[in-house]
Amino acid sequence: MNVTREQVLRYRWHVQQLDRDVDTTTLADLAILDLGVQNGAQDAARCSFVDRGVPVGESIDVTSGFHDDVALVWGVRGAPHHYRRRELPDVATALSPLDAADAYKRLAGTGGVWKKADVDPFLALANLGEAMRDRLERPTAKGVLSTELHGNVPAEYETDCRPCNATHPAEMAFRLAPLFAGVELEPGTSPPVLRRVPGWPTARPVGPAADHDGVPRHLDVTRAYLHFLGPATPGDVAAYLDTTATIVKRTWPTDAVEVDRAGTRAWILPEDVDALEDAARPGPGTVRLLSPFDLFTAAKDRTLLVEKARHKEAWPVLGRPGLVAVDGEIVGTWRPSSKGTKLTVRIEPWVSLDATTTEAIEERAEILAAVRERTLADVTGL
Repeated sequence: MNVTREQVLRYRWHVQQLDRDVDTTTLADLAILDLGVQNGAQDAARCSFVDRGVPVGESIDVTSGFHDDVALVWGVRGAPHHYRRRELPDVATALSPLDAADAYKRLAGTGGVWKKADVDPFLALANLGEAMRDRLERPTAKGVLSTELHGNVPAEYETDCRPCNATHPAEMAFRLAPLFAGVELEPGTSPPVLRRVPGWPTARPVGPAADHDGVPRHLDVTRAYLHFLGPATPGDVAAYLDTTATIVKRTWPTDAVEVDRAGTRAWILPEDVDALEDAARPGPGTVRLLSPFDLFTAAKDRTLLVEKARHKEAWPVLGRPGLVAVDGEIVGTWRPSSKGTKLTVRIEPWVSLDATTTEAIEERAEILAAVRERTLADVTGL
């Protein structure tokens, strides 16, 4: 099966529910919670919810404090992600490294230090997580917790931090350990506040799971990536997880269907083949102002998303913009500017925009302002 670049992008757009109308999706129906909704600058998670039809009020509510149905944790790559609260234990298992080599890789620089010191990463993450959980009798700010841990965990878990002028647990280990110990973040707090997850199963051992047995298929990270960001390669999934393609290949779905993705061998889940074929037809022209951390642009085949000459504009080292997209095609960037209760949205188009698209961008800017609890003052650059 041969699929074009445009077909792949339209498939992802549809399966991620980015073609949903305003106020047509409930949190219970939000599919991408399978893979997690990343939070970040510019109210990223709120935007991702609203862009898929979740009402503005509900999106603000779920990102403003502890919520009964959705929880915020440091998830994949140590980044803050929202997941369904009832599924957190399974998410912890799904995000557990497969072995020590995988753990060292996901720990980034810390992994190299631990490997050289012959630190068992599974045991270290378990010990660090347990030490965190023991000190969280009440919600506690990250800095306070870090200070309390100093001297109460093995020295090899800690690092001398010049920016903080202190010695504290290595940052990536500090971010990966909490979920495995049943610890969540309070949405809307900066610096983040941590607490024990209410009702966390006491039978689950603290630390990464020894294996992934029992993980529901929809939470399996490789399968979820292939569903939402397929067709994809083992290298794509590895980059998303911050691990290696060799490790990903060990658990590659045996039922995955190989396709030609615009000249590259890639794979899709069998249940998604029909939807991929249907995406050969043009979409309805749905416009979105995607947040800088939206799942759609988290795909690791960036040259498929955006021509290489535009990569520095789309993903600068500092200060990422949001991306303007029409049915999966990136057509420009957007940046917000607030003054009091007013929000101005600056658009930088990469292509000539017709009147219909321009009008839709202005409508989405109104929604963006509401998401950020502002009133839209102006949309410039159109």
